[in-house]
Amino acid sequence: MVIITSDHGQAFNEHGFMYHGTYLYDEIVRIPLIIKYPHGRRFRKRPGCQSLCNIFPLIRDILDGKDDRRVTTGSAFAEAYGNTEHIPKAYSHMMPYIEKTYEKVRKAVYTDSGKMTFNDTDGTIEELYDGKREIDPNGSKAKGLAKTLSTELNRFGKRDGFRVSA
Repeated sequence: MVIITSDHGQAFNEHGFMYHGTYLYDEIVRIPLIIKYPHGRRFRKRPGCQSLCNIFPLIRDILDGKDDRRVTTGSAFAEAYGNTEHIPKAYSHMMPYIEKTYEKVRKAVYTDSGKMTFNDTDGTIEELYDGKREIDPNGSKAKGLAKTLSTELNRFGKRDGFRVSA
């Protein structure tokens, strides 16, 4: 069995910033997951999300002769906790901007119906997707989808003690 993946993507100014870190945009979170199964087995495509959290159980299942259904789930979760880099003294004059822009706790949930990124620091929805189409989080079409995705995000949050209200 051969598995090729990555821990994160890289931003190249798609949303006005470079590198990776405190945001949960797709160019940072969505990464390749390539699996070559032993003995010519093939992945059975299923609706849902694939999550790196499921790789170790997947390996166990395949080695035990089971199928690969565990790698696909109904939803996936991502989180970011602000800048973890040491800021050099030469940038101390930039600290108000850095704290306002980057020092945010963000959580995202992916489902077949869409994606929502919630800024836990400000209590705002930063991204909302209906399927693959981005919609205005404050628009008339957003309320039902935001509520559905908030419910799913809260399901993950029970573990961490946070709650999202959309």
